[in-house]
Amino acid sequence: MNEIDVANFTPLNIAQESGFIEIADFLKSKGGILPKPAIVNIGSGKEKVSQIKVTYTANMGVLISSASKNILIDVLFDNGYGSYQCPSPYLISKINNLEAPLNSIDLVLVSHNDGDHFSAPMIAEYLSKNKNAKVVCSNLTSMELKKVEGYHIDTSRIVAITPELYNSVDTIVNTIRIKILRLRHADGDGKEENIGFVVDMDGVNVFHSGDSGGKVSPNQAVSGIQEYDSISIDKMNIDLAILNRGFLRSSSSPGLQIIEQYMKPDYILLTHLSENNKDGEWDPVDQTIISNKEMLPGITLFKFPMQSIISGKGINLHLFKSDSIQTQPPK
Repeated sequence: MNEIDVANFTPLNIAQESGFIEIADFLKSKGGILPKPAIVNIGSGKEKVSQIKVTYTANMGVLISSASKNILIDVLFDNGYGSYQCPSPYLISKINNLEAPLNSIDLVLVSHNDGDHFSAPMIAEYLSKNKNAKVVCSNLTSMELKKVEGYHIDTSRIVAITPELYNSVDTIVNTIRIKILRLRHADGDGKEENIGFVVDMDGVNVFHSGDSGGKVSPNQAVSGIQEYDSISIDKMNIDLAILNRGFLRSSSSPGLQIIEQYMKPDYILLTHLSENNKDGEWDPVDQTIISNKEMLPGITLFKFPMQSIISGKGINLHLFKSDSIQTQPPK
């Protein structure tokens, strides 16, 4: 009854978050418990303590919160291409209704315009609800967003930046420092305008790779490893890396070398895993992590919506099921 699964959930935890109140009450009456947070160390412990929370929504979508900042990355989309989970309509309604803790979003970041990361109508609708949020995206993504009809989007709230290949651009939007990295889409040649982000969340540097994974299309003059070297990610002091599964798809993945020799994050959150292992990649990814555990930092696989991490420099990192956001209405 109280077994803990790979996502650190117990049956009671799952019943509560899924809205099965009667089942949850029954499990409580039989001694069901909530899990204790899984704890790993992050940072040296010498820095000023600052804390962030990362909550997984679906695919590569995350809500990142600190004491003073709240951002969404790749959250608003509705096309899983038959493989990837989409955010539930119930969660989207909570976002659009500005329900706590989703009522104070400062930025909406979009890595690229693929349908499993971005929906122009969904973002346009959200901007019509949250009058303070700004969008940071590539030029291509911005063009799609500006074409949406019916919402009268204030284009000054869309910050469109596409750095040159193998380069980055620093900016500040709504008082949040962001480094925007031009990183080729996995198996791509750079035409997709995939961008990564390094966001300063009250002193914690969080990297989101978008659909970069270190592997690029054949016959490219610059390899994925050279790309990350050229962009100088080793100088960006990455504390927490939110990565596409492609980095760790196999032990021959160039992403392994990028992580170990260039990125060097304190902790990794691995995303873009197919829903219920539809694409059969869960086991290969798990095996890659096990086989290379000596060269990798701590890793959590985000497989299920509403997994959350609390992390920060100089503190411990906690993994738990978010108790503040439900993805389904109570049953």
